[in-house]
Amino acid sequence: MRVMGLIVLIAALGPLGTAGASEVVVSTARHDGQEPAIEALTKKTGIQVKLLAGSTGELLERLKAEGEKTPADILLTVDAGNLWNAARVGLLSKIDSPELASNVPASLRDPDNRWFGLTVRARTIMYHTGKVKPAELSSYEALGDPKWKGEVQQMFADVAFEFPANPQAAVNPVVAKWGKFEQDDINIASAGEFQAPATRLADRAGYK
Repeated sequence: MRVMGLIVLIAALGPLGTAGASEVVVSTARHDGQEPAIEALTKKTGIQVKLLAGSTGELLERLKAEGEKTPADILLTVDAGNLWNAARVGLLSKIDSPELASNVPASLRDPDNRWFGLTVRARTIMYHTGKVKPAELSSYEALGDPKWKGEVQQMFADVAFEFPANPQAAVNPVVAKWGKFEQDDINIASAGEFQAPATRLADRAGYK
């Protein structure tokens, strides 16, 4: 494969530009934020960028189907987990780029240089400052303190009228009136196992 996996576009295209490419094809699962980088690249180098947009699952299945004939040069997705999966199934090639190696910390790139992470998202804890003291929620570990019991599954379930995963959590009264249902006890991990054939079947059936 000749696809390079990245999380953000702008720093990845430098090596391609110096190689004399006139067009770069990017399979992207990002919905926004990439346009300024693309415009800056084209303005500076003249390289045109063609975007092939879709969800990460769709893009990975497309790359699998296209194989060596894929037109894509870059896989642009939104987290390292997706890139790890792409590398695991052989969709990404190793990239020898001194520029990326010198600018991206080792902790934010694949050990075999098959993908590079170029931004980091902060997952912050938010709380009501009038009810919670900062010292009480200074870490993710603190969220497990029994004082916060009353947890979050029931809140999500109440808002969306869903059944909480925790069988001990209360069911919204409206949902409870619908009665009980026979829940499938198949491990949900199998959804990932059969994702590829299910996607191909949906494509053949013309499902959108």
